[in-house]
Amino acid sequence: MNEGKAYDENRGVFTAPVSGFYQFHVHIHTVVEHQAEVRLILNSKQIVSVWADGQINKSTASQRPMSPFGSKSNAQKEPMHEMGSSNSAIIHMEKGEKVYCLLPKAHVLAGLGFTSFSGYLMKADS
Repeated sequence: MNEGKAYDENRGVFTAPVSGFYQFHVHIHTVVEHQAEVRLILNSKQIVSVWADGQINKSTASQRPMSPFGSKSNAQKEPMHEMGSSNSAIIHMEKGEKVYCLLPKAHVLAGLGFTSFSGYLMKADS
């Protein structure tokens, strides 16, 4: 859903159509043996970040949950670890300011709808 068309799906950038308070949510999910950090950026300033670590510590691997995406033969040999994480922020934006998510180089996110970015206007300025 993109009410008001303020989110540019091609660039991944939300531009405030009006000044006011907005709430944004970021949920990420990383895949086995990868890490991911996503930063929520207002203009060029970091507001919050989200961290997920899919790497496992071999000594505690048996305590980790099994990945639903691993093959049965591999899952039986060694447990795999994936992780999801979320963060949110309420920020004041002026009309025309931009918010987007930044994924640093070499970090890997899972697809299939496990990773998301959403937001909405809570209260417009008077």
